[in-house]
Amino acid sequence: VYDCPMDVLEQRILSRAETSGRSDDNLESARKRFTTFQQQTMPVVYALEEVEKMQILDDGGMGRLHIQHIAGEGSVEDVWDATKEAMNGYITNDVLSANKLLLQAIETKNLELYSALTSIEMMSSSSSSENDEDTTEVDSGTLSMDQIEEAFKQYELTHTDTTLDDGAIVNRINNADVEIRSGTKVIVSYDRRIEDKTNGELKSQFRESRVWSHESKGWTCIHFVRKPLLD
Repeated sequence: VYDCPMDVLEQRILSRAETSGRSDDNLESARKRFTTFQQQTMPVVYALEEVEKMQILDDGGMGRLHIQHIAGEGSVEDVWDATKEAMNGYITNDVLSANKLLLQAIETKNLELYSALTSIEMMSSSSSSENDEDTTEVDSGTLSMDQIEEAFKQYELTHTDTTLDDGAIVNRINNADVEIRSGTKVIVSYDRRIEDKTNGELKSQFRESRVWSHESKGWTCIHFVRKPLLD
């Protein structure tokens, strides 16, 4: 929501009227539009802000809806910079939430959640290389549960004890960094320690970077890189 004092808005309308040639670029028309905005649009904003407050209470501070107010009286460059910062904030929050869910899926060996957050192409690269008969299923945009489990084992369990029961490991994340390449491509990097949940024994530690792409099913992990961390 762009907030701007009425006198600034009126001055901008009058300045635009000098060259726009629009018949409605006058104070009378502008004030009617402003009144309509206050009467019809702002109540919607207020209602959404109340929804945001309720979500924050329900989600323990992690509400999905967020109304961002941006000061509109500055220069075009200032307003645009503030807009980009707000949009990048939305992207960062969404991607970090997806990355957190993915790590939870790995901890609990939740294959359904893992496949929902991982691209078909990434998961199929391991299974199709071992069995050419799988290519038809991959091309159709689906994977069998066996293929998903194979990809999960190859990508996510090579650094841990595969004999551990579901939910027996815990991820410790530090030094997280988010690099927004575009509105649909983001890289999340962090130091990741994998520990035995029962005794705290360190199983593995590395610097992990995951590439996320916003696709039809939402934010999806399409690639990852790991580098060992020294003690």
